Amino acid sequence: MNAQQPCPLCGLPASISGRANQDVADVRCRKCGYFAVAPDLMAFDLTLSHIPAFLRDKGVCELAQAAKLLKAYLSIYTRECAENGKPPELLNFLDLPALELLANTYSLTPVTSKPDRLLRLLERRTAYPGALASFNPQLDCPAIHAVSALEFHYYLEALADQGFIVTAGPRQVPSGKSSESANPDATYAATITLTGWARLGATCNGSRSTFIAMSFHHSLDDAFSQGILRAVDETGYLPLRVDKEEYNGKICDRIVVDIKRSRFVVADVTRQRQGVYFEAGFAMALGLPVIWSCREDDLKNVHFDTRQYNHIVWKEPADFRRQLHDRIVATIGSVR
Repeated sequence: MNAQQPCPLCGLPASISGRANQDVADVRCRKCGYFAVAPDLMAFDLTLSHIPAFLRDKGVCELAQAAKLLKAYLSIYTRECAENGKPPELLNFLDLPALELLANTYSLTPVTSKPDRLLRLLERRTAYPGALASFNPQLDCPAIHAVSALEFHYYLEALADQGFIVTAGPRQVPSGKSSESANPDATYAATITLTGWARLGATCNGSRSTFIAMSFHHSLDDAFSQGILRAVDETGYLPLRVDKEEYNGKICDRIVVDIKRSRFVVADVTRQRQGVYFEAGFAMALGLPVIWSCREDDLKNVHFDTRQYNHIVWKEPADFRRQLHDRIVATIGSVR
């Protein structure tokens, strides 16, 4: 039986139903999408006994604030899955390390990409150029990877100030902290300007190519085919690996060309090949995003110059695929 109860992630009214003979509840929320949580949320809530390290690094010093932010990042994850038609993993409120790892992934979205996510959201809701696009900062903040209506409004103001959008007069979004408590049933509107459409054209996801830097050792064949290849394909990108291409000329020239025409680079440093570090460094010098990864048993050997970067640490190809998929969606964005 469905019942309207507070969503365990955002607290807004949600449709919740328990599964027969399982301590699991299915949740459908206007803000967070649809997901499953365990134990049954009717008897359990997310309670933190410590502040996760990634939140502590952000200056969070209160457990209540940490719990609120953790739920907000999980809400971004579930909403992203819902919009991409990908069922999210079961959120086990008793497995806090797993929830922290997932939330940390979605805390890594570059701030500079969020205004573009908002502009894309308005684009999807525009019937034709010049028409109004409706939105709700309270309900739509997870869709642009913002943790609150206040953060949503921060990017909205920036887009308006730069001339990319014009907010509709009588339905203009309330400014300042008032947007934080915006009515979840209220809708607002904005129009994308011609400058905004030009911006969308200039940031149209660019290339769909992804350069793969990794050892070609046979022990990593499954990591590539069942891990990297599947994750990249599921997010709509085209993988480039030089040993899988036909070309004339020097391999180093081919590598430089392929990196330059890629949207981002996946650099798996397992087996510590110098070429992988070179390719990742070249990409970083060009300003391209680099997603670092390493098999768990080789993590201790990662070069000290790159240890400060957040590596995906994987054990099996399936685990690698899941983590890489979520990292691409969170930090680069899916083109599916």
